[in-house]
Amino acid sequence: NLKNLICSDLSEFTLNTQDQNWNQYFISRLKNAKKRKANNLKHKLNFWQIHHNYNLKIKLKNFLLYFLVKIFCRFNNFLFYKPYLGKSFKIFKFFWNLKEVPFFYNLYKEKNYKFEFDNKLRKQININSDYLSKEEKIIKSVLIECIPTFYIEGFNILLKELEKSVFPKEKKVIFTGSLLKDNLFKFWVAHNIDIGGKLVFKQHGSNYGQLRYLDQEKHEIAISDKFFTNGWRGNEKKIIPSCNFQAYGRKKIKRKLNDKILIVSGDLRKFKTNNIIFDKNYKLEIKLIENLLSKINYKIRKNISYKSHPLDSKNNYYKEKQLNKKFKDIKFLKKNISLINIYKNFNLVIFLYNSTDFLHLVDNKIPSIFLINKNFLEFLNEESKKDFQKLKKGKIFFDDINILSEHINKKIDFSNWWESSNALNIRKKFRDKYSNTSDENFNNSLKILKELRNS
Repeated sequence: NLKNLICSDLSEFTLNTQDQNWNQYFISRLKNAKKRKANNLKHKLNFWQIHHNYNLKIKLKNFLLYFLVKIFCRFNNFLFYKPYLGKSFKIFKFFWNLKEVPFFYNLYKEKNYKFEFDNKLRKQININSDYLSKEEKIIKSVLIECIPTFYIEGFNILLKELEKSVFPKEKKVIFTGSLLKDNLFKFWVAHNIDIGGKLVFKQHGSNYGQLRYLDQEKHEIAISDKFFTNGWRGNEKKIIPSCNFQAYGRKKIKRKLNDKILIVSGDLRKFKTNNIIFDKNYKLEIKLIENLLSKINYKIRKNISYKSHPLDSKNNYYKEKQLNKKFKDIKFLKKNISLINIYKNFNLVIFLYNSTDFLHLVDNKIPSIFLINKNFLEFLNEESKKDFQKLKKGKIFFDDINILSEHINKKIDFSNWWESSNALNIRKKFRDKYSNTSDENFNNSLKILKELRNS
């Protein structure tokens, strides 16, 4: 039985929010918000205790990395952390032009910090409620308790940890695609910006530049000095139409000739952790997949494989289990298999969400389409809505199961369709805007980074 909503960090909080018991307790707390007072709370890790195997091997690796960084990277002007630059040989050109020793600081394995909840310290936090709505006042009743101990109880300790960490005292420019995780890097970035460092944020993932409102896009642009997109243009000068570095310079995937179809599922939570409204009903996607599979010809369905999203592990792969009960003729791929290594084995890839991998495949020889419910179009901004309507007209994007199943059941030559002049033209325009791989955008990105370094 739960007695509090305390968590150590954002990872633990996110995992808690997907637990049935946690949500039931959370709702009960909201219902009794006026009656309950936050007294005598103790830190007890509920349900999900995240363990990092910080063993001797990791300690030895960190020890070696620490000295290598101090020796070879001390004259670097940039610090790269989860930059999502890909593995192409051309990325060496990136570092060569910047005159930087290539090193990604996320290779250094951090400890998983846990701090005890301090009730007395929390009572000193005051939220002005003079202008709060009724709903906001209810949230206020649990907000102070929900803030991870990483930020409150751990603050001063983490500042000391920072002094003896692998991170340097300062760098001119920080280049990253992720500041979400609660770790020392987040603390170091805040400190480095305070003393004059510049933050370059690189887009990581899909939906950027497409939705009318996207939390992480708005936040990342707000906190950065420059925001590198995958090619789309924004309304602010700091938004730079850059390129999809992960696809830049990468060899085109050549598929094997066969009749196999791969369905790639999206990350859909039982309980919401975002304000993306079009994924509001968990059961809708299961129904969507069931309807699609039931309408596909049995002989074709025998060649279908299904791959769960990695984050479905948080729901114990519920969707896959439900589908497996009803469709014994399709193949369910191993959970830990790397998709990038198996796309070549399929004649067609169907994504059930606006996937990052679709952005990689749109410029490849792997016929790829995606199916999303009709609500998706409602939440696109006006410019991207036109782009998706073109994909829809070219039968690359679908929001109607009947039209998609008819498209598949025709047994058309998907390679000829994918490489047709019409499909190529639609794909090129979409790629240039949302997954650009041009030398022009790549070189312009280098130019802007050099200007930041020299400023």
